[in-house]
Amino acid sequence: MSINNAEAALGEAARAYLKARRWLWIGMAAALLAGAAWFAVTIGGLFAQLAPGTIQFWQQACFCVALPALIATSSAGGSRQTAEAWLRSLQHRLAPDSYSSSTLADARKLAHRP
Repeated sequence: MSINNAEAALGEAARAYLKARRWLWIGMAAALLAGAAWFAVTIGGLFAQLAPGTIQFWQQACFCVALPALIATSSAGGSRQTAEAWLRSLQHRLAPDSYSSSTLADARKLAHRP
């Protein structure tokens, strides 16, 4: 494999890792926000005397947002692990001098190589 192809493969693996990591955090944030909204509606319903129909509607809406977010998060977590393994295997084979203890630092460095 030529040097240009090796650098391109490392850059692609690094970008895949960073993208999967980004989606993992987005999914986790969405699930946490939906869970917090569900909790707020539940507590608000107990103390603010909201109508039961209103409470039920907002609880269902929060659940409908949280469930897909959790599914996407678990998928992104698996993608992140796959991309990390791919990046590390390419680093071992193609550029052993670029390897450090931080996958994130390596990915950022390799993704932005000229």
